[in-house]
Amino acid sequence: MILKPKLGWRFFIFQCGTTAGLLTAHITRISVAWWCLEETESAAVFSMIISISIGFEIYLSPFLSSFGDHFPRLKLICLSQWAISSLSVMILIMNYFDIFNIYMLTVLLILTSVFVCLRDPTIVGTIPDLVVKKEVSNAITRRSQINSIYIFLGPMIAAFMTSYLGITTTLLTALFFSILSSVFYSLLINLKKNNLLNTQDSIREEFEWLKKTKSGFIAIIKVKSELYISVIASIVNFNMYPFFSIIIPYWINQVLELPVSYLGLFEGAFGLGLISGSSYFIKISNEYFGRFYTVIIGFLLLGLSIIFIITVSYHYLILFFAFSCGVAFMLININMNTLRVSATPHTFRVRMSAIASFLSRAFNPIGVFLSGLGITYLGVQNVVITSGVVIIMVVPFIVFSSNVRSALLLSDQEMDGFYEKKYPAAFKS
Repeated sequence: MILKPKLGWRFFIFQCGTTAGLLTAHITRISVAWWCLEETESAAVFSMIISISIGFEIYLSPFLSSFGDHFPRLKLICLSQWAISSLSVMILIMNYFDIFNIYMLTVLLILTSVFVCLRDPTIVGTIPDLVVKKEVSNAITRRSQINSIYIFLGPMIAAFMTSYLGITTTLLTALFFSILSSVFYSLLINLKKNNLLNTQDSIREEFEWLKKTKSGFIAIIKVKSELYISVIASIVNFNMYPFFSIIIPYWINQVLELPVSYLGLFEGAFGLGLISGSSYFIKISNEYFGRFYTVIIGFLLLGLSIIFIITVSYHYLILFFAFSCGVAFMLININMNTLRVSATPHTFRVRMSAIASFLSRAFNPIGVFLSGLGITYLGVQNVVITSGVVIIMVVPFIVFSSNVRSALLLSDQEMDGFYEKKYPAAFKS
C-alpha cells in the first residue's frame, strides 16, 4: 500500500513548490546583499537596493492580486515561478561574468518582486482549493509550520553557503531551488488538470483589472471584521517590524555590547518559537480555549514578552522571551489567516489576502523611521516598552468589537463562506 500524505498529494506537492520558492528567496536575498557589499563597500547602497525591492513587493501586491481571482491560480503561480527562475538566471550570469551594474541589478530585483506579488497572494488563496473543507485549518497550520522551519533555517543555510562556497555557487543553488519549485507546480497542474478551480471558463469573461482591483478594496472595507483585523495587524507590524529589524540589533550591539553571535541566538530562539507555536501550541490552545481566546492570549503574550525582553537582565531569560514572541506570532497569525481564507468566497480570496497583507504592512517603513528617532530622543527601553503597551491595548479592541469576536468564535464548519453570507453586498464584482 502506497503511503499517502495526511492532507493529500495535491497539497504535499504544492507545499514542496512553495517551500522551494521560499528557500530561493532567502538564498538570493543574502547572496545578492553580500555581493553588493563586496562591490560597493557601502551599507547605504545595499539597503537602498533591498528597500526598493521590498517596497515594490509591499505596495504592488494589492494592485496585482486581482489576477489571481480571474486566471487559473496554479497556472499563474507556476508562470510567476518560471519568470522568477529566468530572472535568477540573469543575476547568476551577471555574477559569473563579474558584471556588477547597480541599475541592472535593481531592475532585476524589482521585476522579481513584481512576480512575487503575483505568486504569493495567489498561493494563500489556492490552499482551500487543494484540500477538503474540514482540513483547511490544518492545511494553513501545516503550511505555517513548514514555512517557520525554513524562515528559521533559510538565512543560516544561505549565510553558510555564501561564506564557504562563494556567491556564484550560492546563486546557482538559489536557481536550482527556483526551478525545482517551478517543476513541482507544473507537476501539480498536469496531475489534476480536470479538477482545478478557476478553469478556462472564467477567462472567457473580459478581464477588467481596474474594476476587479477596486472591488477588492470595496470588499475589505465592507467586511468589517476583516477591515478591523487588518487595522490590528498594521498596528502590530508598525511596532514589531522595526523591533526585529532595527531595535534588537541596535540594543544588542550598542546597549548590551554583545557579539553578533548573540543576535543569531536571539533570532534562532524566535524561530524555534515560530516552529513550536505552529506545530504544538496552536493546536493545544485552540482545543482548550478556542480560536478567539487563543488570539487574545497571543496578543497578551506578544506584548508582555517584548516588554520583558528589554527589562530583564539575564541573557538566557531574554532568549526565552524571544521564543515566546515566536509562539505568540503563530497563535495570532494562523487563526487570522484561517478565518480569512475560509470565510472569503473563492472568487475574492486572493484579492482579500493581498489587500489585507498590504494594509498590515503599509506603515512598516514609517515604523522603521520613527523607531530610529525614538531611540535617539527617548532611548531604546522606552521605545520598546511603549510598543509592548500598544500591542496589549489591542486586546480590549478585539474583545469589544462584535464583528471580530463573532467571526473568531465560529467553528471551522461555520467559518466556510461566512463573509459572503453576512456581507453579501461586499462581493459584487
